[in-house]
Amino acid sequence: GVQRFGVKAVLDDFLRNKYRWEVELLRKIQKFVANRAKKIIVPSEYLKRVVTRWGIRPEKISVVYNTFQDNELFRFPRMARGGFAKPAQQLIDSRLIVSAGRLVPWKGFGALIEIMPEILKEIPEARLIIIGDGPEYKNLKLKIQNLKLEDRIIMVGNLTREKVLEYLVAADVFALNTAYEGFSHQILEAMALGVPVVTTDSGGNPELIEDGESGFLLKFNDKEALKEKIIELLSNNFLAQKLSKNAKKKAAEFSKERMIKGTIRAFCG
Repeated sequence: GVQRFGVKAVLDDFLRNKYRWEVELLRKIQKFVANRAKKIIVPSEYLKRVVTRWGIRPEKISVVYNTFQDNELFRFPRMARGGFAKPAQQLIDSRLIVSAGRLVPWKGFGALIEIMPEILKEIPEARLIIIGDGPEYKNLKLKIQNLKLEDRIIMVGNLTREKVLEYLVAADVFALNTAYEGFSHQILEAMALGVPVVTTDSGGNPELIEDGESGFLLKFNDKEALKEKIIELLSNNFLAQKLSKNAKKKAAEFSKERMIKGTIRAFCG
């Protein structure tokens, strides 16, 4: 609907609204296929509720949480920043806020950019790294230029997974101001690397993060709360370490073995 028929709503709003006939036809096909399936597997309780709202019986829907692909960075302490390649070389002495995702309106990168002047008043050495590409790239770039923050906010475009992990390892905070997440691998990887996370309570995020214990959960586009929590983590090392430790422990629950066992149970149930 977003790609072909101009739908602007995020998923929760989309489920409540009616749209042009092409979109409604796709909905009917979706429901028909789901109803004929013997079993439906989804990666979060949130998405189970979504599929139930299509009119599908909840007892035929199984939740099997995804895991993340292993990498040696998950098994070692946070690496030093000195190994970074450019453009990250100039960031070694900075306090890094990293965000990543497709550059679309519902990922809320604009709000992150807009709060940076206030963050810089409190944390002058802060820098924001935005990883990803998408239709909002030019608009976000222009916003950065208008705020004269080209030396403080760096858009690095699409990167390999390995390079994304390197940025995450060096991050002081991972921030994701998103209006929709079914089950975020990016948040899970940040947690597994011990990066304190500030994100929204949208979608499946509360299934990953306990607010104030393994990260912070906010409302989408709540710029004041987003600014306050980022500043708090950048200025309170004890709090950051607490969230880091708890996040790694929580991320360890989403193992490959758990995913395989859950899939087998779903098929055999």
